[in-house]
Amino acid sequence: LMQQALDSIIDEKLKIQEAKKFGIEVYEESVTKALDDIKERNQISDSDFEALLEREGSSLENYKAIIRDQMLVSRITQMEMGNRIKVTDRQTKRYYNRNQKDYWEAPTARVRHILFIIDENTSKKDIRLKKVKAREILALARAGEDFAQLARKHSEDVSAHLGGDIGSVERGKVVKEFENVVFRLKVGEVSEIVRTPYGLHIIKCDEVIPGKTKTFDKVKGEIRTRLFLEKQKKAYKDWIGDLRERAF
Repeated sequence: LMQQALDSIIDEKLKIQEAKKFGIEVYEESVTKALDDIKERNQISDSDFEALLEREGSSLENYKAIIRDQMLVSRITQMEMGNRIKVTDRQTKRYYNRNQKDYWEAPTARVRHILFIIDENTSKKDIRLKKVKAREILALARAGEDFAQLARKHSEDVSAHLGGDIGSVERGKVVKEFENVVFRLKVGEVSEIVRTPYGLHIIKCDEVIPGKTKTFDKVKGEIRTRLFLEKQKKAYKDWIGDLRERAF
């Protein structure tokens, strides 16, 4: 840890030295603005801030010098990384072509359901009554009655007021018993009664959205960022190595 701390301090000094060599300057108004932002974020007055610095054995001028150095480091680092790192459209496209499996969108289904809640507190008598009720509602749904209206009237789920609409269901995001049925249904089809840890469900499929690979245009910004960060890590290491090599 001591070695890491020492290396960090050395690297910062080298970057400050490099910034000055390039003639980069940080003006007093920039330092003052940064200082004001720090005090505002921490909701501390000028006098309290100076008193805090004094208790830590520092001063306002010393703290300003630290801010100035940090700004120098930030500017020289941005300049060097900007000069060293280029991510081209060709590189981005090549990465996409080689890693399309990472941009696969799983199939989803938009469904509604009618739920009769059964939990550990539900009596055997109530379970029997709910099963009877579920069979009655299933018969009505399959006879052509409006599923959304049946859900509003009979479902015990919070989605009842939405006509049982629970939105898009993705594989791996709902309980297995529910998922297994959902992805076997055709559009407009109503399931048998499905038992899950939540109770008894009657499920209707409104829409099936097949799985697909995201288009290049949709993910190119994400890929560009990924490639930039990968290159940045190597470029930064090379730059610091070069600074250390040239430093006396």
